[in-house]
Amino acid sequence: MKIAPVMEALSARGHRAIFVLSGQHYEGNMLGQFVEELGLPQPATTMGVGSGSHAEQTAKALIKSEKVIEAFKPSVVIAQGDTNTTLAAALASSKMNVPFAHVEAGLRSYDRGMPEEINRVLVDHVSNLLFAPTCGSAMNLRSEGIPEHQIFVTGNTIVDTCLRFSRLASKSKIMRRLSLDRNRNLVTVTAHRAENVDSQERLRGIVNALVQLAECTVIYPVHPRTQRRLRQFGLMEKLRKARHIILTDPLSYADFLCILMASRLVLTDSGGVQEEAVTLHVPCLTMRSNTERPETIDVGANFLVGTESDRIVHFTRRILEDNNFANRMRTAQNPFGSGHAGERIVEVLEKKGTRVLHVSPIAS
Repeated sequence: MKIAPVMEALSARGHRAIFVLSGQHYEGNMLGQFVEELGLPQPATTMGVGSGSHAEQTAKALIKSEKVIEAFKPSVVIAQGDTNTTLAAALASSKMNVPFAHVEAGLRSYDRGMPEEINRVLVDHVSNLLFAPTCGSAMNLRSEGIPEHQIFVTGNTIVDTCLRFSRLASKSKIMRRLSLDRNRNLVTVTAHRAENVDSQERLRGIVNALVQLAECTVIYPVHPRTQRRLRQFGLMEKLRKARHIILTDPLSYADFLCILMASRLVLTDSGGVQEEAVTLHVPCLTMRSNTERPETIDVGANFLVGTESDRIVHFTRRILEDNNFANRMRTAQNPFGSGHAGERIVEVLEKKGTRVLHVSPIAS
């Protein structure tokens, strides 16, 4: 979702872009669905990294990235976010003396217990071009000694994609398919972070909160990783028995945005959903103790509620019952730009070369 605006801007300006998928997150139908829906070209190759431990994923992606760079000989490699694939692509590029551009640079949670935080720091410090979504992200980079001439504040490309798909989402049939009523208290939920779903205590806290919110219609697209843990911890049946909770497989992007826009609020542990929520004016409660998107907290669009069920339920009900509180969250100014990040990134890249390789998971 986040690289599509860059690919679109490259194509519009006549540049050759070689699109490579890692296969780290989604396989089969989901992968093809995202590529088609986002209007991306068919990938030149898919690396087939697959699942595994952090070491296994990074090692496989590093070996495959080196081979891809050798094959295509790009002028610059572009990757987005904080995944193991992004780290591998950055390391391979650095060791092969190929310029590396990091989209969404400078994000920091300052929690080294998160594997993604390690990836963010390492990637930024081997990057040649750093596209920071906000001035705060750029300040993080400067404070770590990264030269000013390598840092560019562009806004976040998710805004480009959100604004584009929010217009298309009206054609989605997902509300009818799930028999959803826009006048009900719809609540969207996403939870996939390892620190949450791999912890029985934290995942149980989230599940207990959802079960308590019987006055809501809870829409929960369940990530494959989370599905496995829910079954392992004996929590899946508890969700299925709650008549107000609708469990689905992961949704297409247009379907997800359609439901998000119809929701009174979103409960999430995803960084990307925090950005999508503020862009679409949906109050957001983040089920974590920290966030690498502090701008959403600063503008009042997002609150950190952790994974304790009582706190999740309290803040959810406050949004549902206190219109002034909810409206302040909905009307918060978007800190991630106006939807032209892809164009700004390509304008910088044009000064550095026109043959571009992109390596990224389809849904990071």
